[in-house]
Amino acid sequence: MGFKDLRSFLAKLEQEKQLVHYRDLIQPSPDIGRISRAVSNMGHNGPAVIFDNIAGYKGKKLVVGVHASWANHALSFDLPKETKIREQFFAVSEKWDKYPGEVTYIDSNKAPCHEVVYDKNINLYELLPLYRINNLDGGCYLSK
Repeated sequence: MGFKDLRSFLAKLEQEKQLVHYRDLIQPSPDIGRISRAVSNMGHNGPAVIFDNIAGYKGKKLVVGVHASWANHALSFDLPKETKIREQFFAVSEKWDKYPGEVTYIDSNKAPCHEVVYDKNINLYELLPLYRINNLDGGCYLSK
Protein backbone atom coordinates (compact mmCIF):
# COMPACT_ATOMS: atom_id res chain seq x y z
CA MET A 1 0.00 0.00 0.00
CA GLY A 2 2.41 2.71 1.13
CA PHE A 3 1.60 6.26 2.16
CA LYS A 4 1.68 9.15 -0.23
CA ASP A 5 2.11 11.77 2.48
CA LEU A 6 2.15 12.48 6.21
CA ARG A 7 -1.61 13.09 6.28
CA SER A 8 -2.41 9.61 5.00
CA PHE A 9 0.00 8.06 7.52
CA LEU A 10 -1.56 10.06 10.36
CA ALA A 11 -4.95 8.71 9.27
CA LYS A 12 -3.53 5.18 9.55
CA LEU A 13 -2.12 5.95 13.03
CA GLU A 14 -5.54 7.29 14.07
CA GLN A 15 -7.28 4.18 12.71
CA GLU A 16 -4.85 1.97 14.67
CA LYS A 17 -5.25 4.02 17.88
CA GLN A 18 -1.61 5.13 17.68
CA LEU A 19 -2.41 8.84 17.53
CA VAL A 20 -3.33 11.04 20.48
CA HIS A 21 -4.80 14.53 20.10
CA TYR A 22 -3.59 16.80 22.90
CA ARG A 23 -6.16 19.60 22.96
CA ASP A 24 -5.27 21.42 26.20
CA LEU A 25 -3.50 24.76 25.81
CA ILE A 26 0.26 24.25 26.01
CA GLN A 27 3.36 26.42 25.76
CA PRO A 28 5.86 25.58 23.03
CA SER A 29 8.58 25.44 25.65
CA PRO A 30 8.82 23.53 27.93
CA ASP A 31 5.55 21.63 27.36
CA ILE A 32 6.13 20.23 23.86
CA GLY A 33 9.66 19.08 24.68
CA ARG A 34 8.52 17.35 27.85
CA ILE A 35 5.62 15.58 26.17
CA SER A 36 7.84 14.60 23.22
CA ARG A 37 10.37 13.02 25.56
CA ALA A 38 7.60 11.23 27.45
CA VAL A 39 6.26 9.75 24.19
CA SER A 40 9.75 8.52 23.28
CA ASN A 41 10.04 6.87 26.69
CA MET A 42 6.76 4.96 26.34
CA GLY A 43 8.44 2.01 24.67
CA HIS A 44 7.53 -0.17 21.73
CA ASN A 45 3.88 0.91 21.51
CA GLY A 46 4.11 4.67 22.11
CA PRO A 47 1.72 6.80 20.06
CA ALA A 48 2.30 9.89 17.98
CA VAL A 49 0.84 13.08 19.48
CA ILE A 50 -0.83 16.00 17.71
CA PHE A 51 -0.89 19.27 19.61
CA ASP A 52 -4.03 21.17 18.61
CA ASN A 53 -3.81 24.18 20.94
CA ILE A 54 -0.36 25.80 21.11
CA ALA A 55 -0.08 29.19 22.82
CA GLY A 56 0.76 31.87 20.25
CA TYR A 57 0.02 29.63 17.26
CA LYS A 58 -3.75 29.76 16.82
CA GLY A 59 -4.99 27.34 14.20
CA LYS A 60 -1.63 25.58 13.82
CA LYS A 61 -0.87 22.01 14.78
CA LEU A 62 2.30 20.10 15.53
CA VAL A 63 2.82 16.35 15.50
CA VAL A 64 5.59 14.51 17.37
CA GLY A 65 6.53 10.86 17.78
CA VAL A 66 5.36 9.83 14.32
CA HIS A 67 8.03 7.14 14.11
CA ALA A 68 9.17 7.07 17.75
CA SER A 69 7.91 3.56 18.48
CA TRP A 70 8.24 0.16 16.88
CA ALA A 71 4.45 -0.04 16.52
CA ASN A 72 4.41 3.16 14.45
CA HIS A 73 7.44 1.99 12.49
CA ALA A 74 5.64 -1.25 11.60
CA LEU A 75 2.56 0.66 10.47
CA SER A 76 4.73 2.91 8.28
CA PHE A 77 5.73 -0.19 6.33
CA ASP A 78 2.13 -1.44 6.14
CA LEU A 79 2.74 -4.15 8.72
CA PRO A 80 0.54 -4.91 11.73
CA LYS A 81 1.53 -2.74 14.71
CA GLU A 82 2.28 -5.89 16.74
CA THR A 83 5.00 -6.98 14.28
CA LYS A 84 8.17 -7.98 16.17
CA ILE A 85 11.35 -5.98 15.57
CA ARG A 86 13.10 -8.93 13.90
CA GLU A 87 10.21 -9.36 11.45
CA GLN A 88 10.26 -5.62 10.73
CA PHE A 89 13.96 -5.84 9.92
CA PHE A 90 13.42 -8.52 7.29
CA ALA A 91 10.34 -6.80 5.85
CA VAL A 92 12.24 -3.53 5.45
CA SER A 93 15.19 -5.41 3.93
CA GLU A 94 12.88 -7.01 1.38
CA LYS A 95 11.32 -3.65 0.50
CA TRP A 96 14.80 -2.11 0.20
CA ASP A 97 15.73 -4.71 -2.42
CA LYS A 98 12.72 -3.60 -4.50
CA TYR A 99 13.52 0.12 -4.18
CA PRO A 100 12.70 2.43 -5.89
CA GLY A 101 9.74 0.50 -7.19
CA GLU A 102 7.24 2.43 -9.23
CA VAL A 103 7.67 6.19 -9.11
CA THR A 104 4.63 8.35 -9.72
CA TYR A 105 5.24 11.92 -10.76
CA ILE A 106 2.79 14.70 -10.04
CA ASP A 107 2.61 18.22 -11.36
CA SER A 108 4.67 20.36 -8.98
CA ASN A 109 1.86 22.93 -8.88
CA LYS A 110 -0.37 20.27 -7.31
CA ALA A 111 2.13 19.06 -4.70
CA PRO A 112 0.71 19.22 -1.14
CA CYS A 113 3.87 20.99 0.04
CA HIS A 114 2.85 23.94 -2.12
CA GLU A 115 -0.45 24.46 -0.29
CA VAL A 116 1.11 27.07 2.00
CA VAL A 117 4.14 29.06 0.86
CA TYR A 118 5.95 31.77 2.81
CA ASP A 119 8.40 33.79 0.75
CA LYS A 120 8.47 37.24 2.37
CA ASN A 121 9.39 38.46 5.86
CA ILE A 122 10.09 34.94 7.09
CA ASN A 123 10.32 34.65 10.89
CA LEU A 124 10.46 31.04 12.05
CA TYR A 125 9.49 32.04 15.60
CA GLU A 126 6.15 33.30 14.26
CA LEU A 127 5.60 30.42 11.84
CA LEU A 128 6.67 27.40 13.88
CA PRO A 129 6.18 26.50 17.53
CA LEU A 130 9.91 26.05 18.14
CA TYR A 131 10.93 24.34 21.37
CA ARG A 132 13.90 22.79 23.12
CA ILE A 133 13.94 19.02 22.87
CA ASN A 134 16.10 18.54 25.97
CA ASN A 135 16.28 20.73 29.07
CA LEU A 136 19.91 21.72 28.55
CA ASP A 137 19.76 22.39 24.80
CA GLY A 138 21.37 25.70 23.88
CA GLY A 139 18.51 26.56 21.56
CA CYS A 140 15.63 25.24 19.52
CA TYR A 141 16.10 22.51 16.93
CA LEU A 142 13.92 21.23 14.14
CA SER A 143 13.74 17.57 15.05
CA LYS A 144 12.89 14.78 12.67
